[in-house]
Amino acid sequence: MKVVIIARDVVINEEHPDGVSNPDGWHPIEGSLAALARLCNAGYRIIVTTSAPGLENGSLDLDDLLRIHEKLSMSVTAVGGHVDAIFFSPHANESGNRHRDPGLLQEVSARLGRDLAGIPTISNSLHHAQMALTAGAAPILIGIEEGDQFEAEALKKLRGVKVFPNLAAAVDDVLSIPMKSGAPE
Repeated sequence: MKVVIIARDVVINEEHPDGVSNPDGWHPIEGSLAALARLCNAGYRIIVTTSAPGLENGSLDLDDLLRIHEKLSMSVTAVGGHVDAIFFSPHANESGNRHRDPGLLQEVSARLGRDLAGIPTISNSLHHAQMALTAGAAPILIGIEEGDQFEAEALKKLRGVKVFPNLAAAVDDVLSIPMKSGAPE
């Protein structure tokens, strides 16, 4: 089984300072939906992960979150792909909840019935890359700004983490890697 785990926000959809709180606020990044369709057409299962701290603090209700995810799924379907599953954590980054460090990825692993060794995990966050490494996955970062000194220094400490400008470029790389038993060789 070929799998790619992809963070939702700022990877598939545009960033919002307060997070996406309703379907009208969810807008895909140009090229992201086509990139997901290419993965699907190459036989990959798409797993989307996201944090939804608005559920915890009351700025987002579950119905809106489900409608956002329905819009995401329908948008990917409209361009010839599909999303196999969406996992979310209702907790804020600083809450220390198990879903944030790296429990959400462990939950994905448990539901898939396999470890995440070598599974490409695409995000825009060093924190997510560290979680992926902890879970045994193969982190890929996108959108790290060239001049960001903090990010550059932190990246040096994360050996083997690939960095690309956007999801489409990351998908190009994933599709170029020969697969063996669902994980990159």
